[in-house]
Amino acid sequence: MRSSVPFLPGAPRAPLAGLVAILLCSAVVQAKGPVSSPFDQEVSDRRQRFLTESARPSATAVIPLLGLTDLWDEVTDRAALRDASAEMAKPRPTLSELVRAEALWHEQLIRRHVGDDAGAADAQRQLGLLTAFSVVGPFDNDGRKGHKVAYPPETETTAPSASARYPGKSPALPVSWRQIPESLLARDGSIPIDSWMRPETEGTAYALTYVKSERAQPVSVRVGSTGAVKVFVNQGPAVVDSDVYRKLHIDQEAGAAQLLPGWNRILVKVSSQSGRWAFVLRLTSLDGKA
Repeated sequence: MRSSVPFLPGAPRAPLAGLVAILLCSAVVQAKGPVSSPFDQEVSDRRQRFLTESARPSATAVIPLLGLTDLWDEVTDRAALRDASAEMAKPRPTLSELVRAEALWHEQLIRRHVGDDAGAADAQRQLGLLTAFSVVGPFDNDGRKGHKVAYPPETETTAPSASARYPGKSPALPVSWRQIPESLLARDGSIPIDSWMRPETEGTAYALTYVKSERAQPVSVRVGSTGAVKVFVNQGPAVVDSDVYRKLHIDQEAGAAQLLPGWNRILVKVSSQSGRWAFVLRLTSLDGKA
């Protein structure tokens, strides 16, 4: 006995056959997984280029890392992107410390994307980000003038007291120092100035921390910021001075400084116009090691 698909007399068979074909094709696609896109191929190409470039002492290994996390919303195979990022962030004898820092920056962002907070925190620890800060502000930055104006926190020569008050952007509202709990840092490890300022636009703020050094030693001060930034180490002129507004990224500016034995004062001045207001700071050896 032969079996057949029942159908109404006079009904065409073609639509039913087409439906079966569509279901079969769908099953095949599901079995094979998501269809690869040009962005997935780019991840593969970047990974291979990084392995090639990092096998020899060369700063060109940073090129395949640039904009790596921007691919997160474009790829269909995010697991491959996660694997590539993790591999690029591994220490290698021939890999520049500064190139690895770029890899770690993307690695901690991707770890956050997948909910791996412990992995992101470990990447931030390897970067050597400074995270314990007190902040004060806002001071006036109308017309981007704040970067050039030395407000009181910039001219002090001793540690400020908890009761210190300064005239802020609004003269009727004096401002004071507030300590940022590390639990309230931004997810990328940056210092979220805008969360502590009112108003949070067209302002200038200061962030203060102290770093203890066992000996006198030269360091590189590496900072990324969303706006104009200055960094002061102990007394003297700024070791970093950049009047640029842009998207935040690690190590956008660098300057040389000398740490003294004992506690060293690190003062960061960051200005904002609109949008995000934040910075990320780390101290490294002169070759970029945290």
